[in-house]
Amino acid sequence: MFRMQRYILCALVLLCSVASSQEDALTTANRKYQKSADTVLAEYWSVVMGSRQKYADDLEAARQAGKRAGTLDLVLKADEALKLFDEDRNVISHEDKNYPTRVRKAAYDYGLALNDAGKKQEATLNHIKGQYIQHLNVLKRTYTQQGRIEDAIKAKAVIAQLTNPVPTEPEPQPQDDQAPSHPTLGGQWPCERAGLVYMWESPRPRKPWIDPGITPAEPFSLESVEGNDFNKYAMQCDGGRTLVIGANDYLLKACQQANELSIEARVRPADEEQKGPARIISFSQDSQIRNFSLCQEGDQFLLRLRTTGTGLNGSKPEVDLGPLQADKWNHIVVTYRSGELACYIDGKRQEVDQIGGDFSNWNSQQLLFGNEHQDDRPWHGLLSHIAIYARFMDEEEVQHRYKISQWNHIGGRFRDKLRERSRNRDE
Repeated sequence: MFRMQRYILCALVLLCSVASSQEDALTTANRKYQKSADTVLAEYWSVVMGSRQKYADDLEAARQAGKRAGTLDLVLKADEALKLFDEDRNVISHEDKNYPTRVRKAAYDYGLALNDAGKKQEATLNHIKGQYIQHLNVLKRTYTQQGRIEDAIKAKAVIAQLTNPVPTEPEPQPQDDQAPSHPTLGGQWPCERAGLVYMWESPRPRKPWIDPGITPAEPFSLESVEGNDFNKYAMQCDGGRTLVIGANDYLLKACQQANELSIEARVRPADEEQKGPARIISFSQDSQIRNFSLCQEGDQFLLRLRTTGTGLNGSKPEVDLGPLQADKWNHIVVTYRSGELACYIDGKRQEVDQIGGDFSNWNSQQLLFGNEHQDDRPWHGLLSHIAIYARFMDEEEVQHRYKISQWNHIGGRFRDKLRERSRNRDE
C-alpha cells in the first residue's frame, strides 16, 4: 500500500548522494529527507481517501441489500450512517448495537483500514528518519575530521532535534479561536491563512476559526438578490447577484499593497452554453469596469484582470484559462503576480497567455458572485470554497489545495445520492 521498500530505497539513495551536490550537504540532506517523508504522507492520504470512499460504498451496498430483502431497519440505519458520514464526517461505532450487523461491519472495516494505514505510515517514516540520522552522524564525523567544527555542530543540532521527542512533536493545529504561529499548509481548507483576504466555505462551514490579525474573512456578510440563494451545501446562482458586504475596501487595499492575487473556488456550472462572458466571481462595478472577474464563456473559464497593462475592463487582453465541465464540480485556482499568470483546473496547470502590469489602477468596486453589480451578465451554477488571497501561489500549494478539495468532491457525490434516494422515496 505504501510501497515501503521503494520509498526506503529512494531515501537511502537520496541521502547518500548529497556529497556531490554544490548545495550545502546538510541542507541537501534535509530537503531530500523531507521530500521522501512528504511522498509517504501523500500516499497515506491517498489510502485514507480510498478508505472513506469504500466505507460509503459499503453503507450504500448495505442499504441496497436491505431494500432487496425488504428489511426496513437495515435501509433506515444505513441511510442514517450515510447522512452522519456525509454531513459531519463522523463514523458510527462498530460496537453500537443500535445498528444492524452489516452497517457495523462497514464501520469496523473502515477503522481497521485506517489503523493499518497509520501503522504502515509510521513505520515507514521512522525507518526513513533512522536512515537520515545515520547519514547525519557520518556527516558530523566527516565535518569534524575536516576541521569544519561549525558545520559539525549544526549536524549535531539536527540529530538532537530528530532524536528528542519534545521538539519533534508536531505543532498543535489552530483551534477555533487561535491563529497559526507560522504559515503552514494545513490538512483542512482553507489550508493557509497567510495573505487570505476573503473566504466562504459553504452555508454550513466546519467550525471556522477567525484570525483578525490576518483577515476579517468570516465577519463579512452575504446578500443574495434576484434569484441567487443557498442550498444546504453551496451558493446557488440562478442569474442573480450575491454581494459580499464589507469586504470591498479591505480587498482593494490588500491586493494593491501586494500587487498579487489568487482566486480559488469549487465551481459547478449548470451548462456549457453560458456566454457574456457570464460572471462567476467578480470585483467590479458594471459590465465595463472591474478589477477582476472569473467568468464562463461557453465551455471555457475566462479571466478579466485589470492591470496597468490590460485596461479598465481587464479585457486587453482577456485570458482563456482552460476547459470546464458542466454539472460537475471543477476546482480552479487562478494566481497572478506581475508578469506571471497561472491557472490550475482540477490540479492540472493550464497553458495560458501571459499579461503584465500591477494593480495601481484599481479602484473601489463590489465583490460579488453570479452576475455584474450593474448590467446583466448572469451565471447559473453552484459555488463553494471560495478563497481570495493577496499573494501568489506556487504549484506545490495548489496541488495540496486540490487534494484537500477531493474530500469535498466525494462528499458532493454522497449528497447527490442521498438527495436522489430521498426523491425516490417521496415519489
